[in-house]
Amino acid sequence: MRSRFRVPESLTSLADSQDGILTVDQAFEHGLTRSSLARLTDQGIWYRVGRGVLSLRRPPLHWEAQVRAGVFLGGPHAMAAGRSAAFLWGMTRDRPKVIEIYLPHGRKTPSVPPWKFSRRVHLPLPEGELPRTPIAHTVLDLCTIEPTRIINWIDAGLHHDQFNGQLLLTALDARARLKNRKLIRAITLDHLSGLHTELERLYRTNVAEPHGLPKAEHQVWTAGGRSDLKMWDLIVELDGRLGHEGVGRFRDMDRDNANLVNGQSTLRYGWYDCNFRPCQSARQIAHVLRRMGHPVALRSCPRCAGNW
Repeated sequence: MRSRFRVPESLTSLADSQDGILTVDQAFEHGLTRSSLARLTDQGIWYRVGRGVLSLRRPPLHWEAQVRAGVFLGGPHAMAAGRSAAFLWGMTRDRPKVIEIYLPHGRKTPSVPPWKFSRRVHLPLPEGELPRTPIAHTVLDLCTIEPTRIINWIDAGLHHDQFNGQLLLTALDARARLKNRKLIRAITLDHLSGLHTELERLYRTNVAEPHGLPKAEHQVWTAGGRSDLKMWDLIVELDGRLGHEGVGRFRDMDRDNANLVNGQSTLRYGWYDCNFRPCQSARQIAHVLRRMGHPVALRSCPRCAGNW
């Protein structure tokens, strides 16, 4: 026999629920002694991951087990953060090679691959069975790490059913020194007002507001399904490439046809229209609305002289 004692089933069950990872303290709480732990590791039955952390499974550990081990190595109140938390929340499909773990300020744990330990003065309460930063704080961390992708990270967070824009504003108010806070607040307020994509923001900024177009309803349900914008009986669809190619193209046709049967016309605009010919786009929309009998007083913007 490789060992003269039997590991309690309760401890094995606990390890199974923790991706095969245990702390030494948990082992002690279930009746194991230092000598029994030494025997288990010396015989290659269990494996040492780091100070005070053990694995019941032979390395290399799978990614979630590495995160769990990192949290245990960090000690009480430690949690996965950054891109690691983003993956755990389903905000990205990519498992990061470097696993970032936040620690309470004052605790020091040396970073060794694959873990990067960072101390924080004001840590939020961790969430999830595998402890991680709350979604709002995860989004704000990622906006700091990748400021060129602020819009993407906010959009990714807001697709989670446990998250909304108000939670992000509350977390933002708690972090007074955060970079780009004004931009993050503006984008979040846009989401709360119904602007859900960057293309919608471009439409509002370049097409609608500078030319005085009527205020549109956003993300409304019509006869053909959900549409981006609606002004009286005119539907305006803003088409990025994603979702509007292949099968998506035929869904768009079905939706436009269904709306037309119900007396609603559709105009479609993409990135090029909202970026490089917003004045022509505004003029088309105004023309159709006037033809429908709606008085629209279109005004010129500084770009109009070169675009009309």
